[in-house]
Amino acid sequence: MSPWIRLAFLALGAAVLLLLIAGTDVRELQQAVRRADGILLAWAFALLVLDIGLKALRWRFMAAQLAEPPLMLRHAAISVLAGVAAASLAPARGIEFAKPLLLRRSRGVALSTSTAAVVVERLLDGVSLIVLFGASLVLLPAGRAAVFRPVFAAIGILVIGIGLVLAIPSRLSGVLTRVLSALPLPAGIRPRVLSLVETFLHGMLMWRRHQQLWIAVALSVAAAVTEAVRLTLVCAALGTPITIPQAMFTFSLANLVAVLTLIPGGVGVTELSMAGILRLIATAGPPAALTATVLVDRMLAYYLVVVAGSLILLVTGMRPSTR
Repeated sequence: MSPWIRLAFLALGAAVLLLLIAGTDVRELQQAVRRADGILLAWAFALLVLDIGLKALRWRFMAAQLAEPPLMLRHAAISVLAGVAAASLAPARGIEFAKPLLLRRSRGVALSTSTAAVVVERLLDGVSLIVLFGASLVLLPAGRAAVFRPVFAAIGILVIGIGLVLAIPSRLSGVLTRVLSALPLPAGIRPRVLSLVETFLHGMLMWRRHQQLWIAVALSVAAAVTEAVRLTLVCAALGTPITIPQAMFTFSLANLVAVLTLIPGGVGVTELSMAGILRLIATAGPPAALTATVLVDRMLAYYLVVVAGSLILLVTGMRPSTR
């Protein structure tokens, strides 16, 4: 994807976010935030730290399959934070560059190999969201309402795609190459798309051979559950209590929708989706309080992480390239 297209997607997401805020009484938003329970928000922050720790453990495990000695946990956590910022702030790149670069600096791992690991990480994030979503449907029958059926269909397509990638990456490579070669893509874009697909499928083929890949899957699902529990705490802190199954449903569905839109970081789309879902399933709280809940959760779980990761990128001398 060209940098201008990614910038356009990001601008679209920012516009959606501004529309969400503009459609809510700002004074009521401020009052909802002022009334928030500080102790519960502190626990929510602790769960954010736990979430980053679980993702750091996953990256440490994956990096250990590529080079020795294993990364220290704090270095893996730094890589996770830098990776989130890089993926959000580098509009020219479809894959985050921070973790591969840091791994090359510390362990001399080739960029192609570590980039494949990052691609697999993104797939594991998708799998964990689908697992969370499926579990929420079992625990929350109301989640099967007719209004969600178009989203379920889109997610079903995503599940089929992930299943094919996991089952037959080598065969899928030839099929996708032929399909992409037949598409009327611009000459400058075609090689980059083919290279991205090749890197992705090569990474899947390489990681399928690891018998302990289930460890990375388990850590991914645990991190997703942690994020859902954090959302329940933020909701409780702002007077819009929901159950953990409702939080699992809201978090996973909103993030799956964001993935389908291709907007970097899901900016705007995630907030709008979460606000809409909470208004459908929450049993307490005015609309302004629900919007405030979404904004506080995203500020805590995403924007704060991007700021921290950006500072790491500056300190380490890496900067997102827009070329």
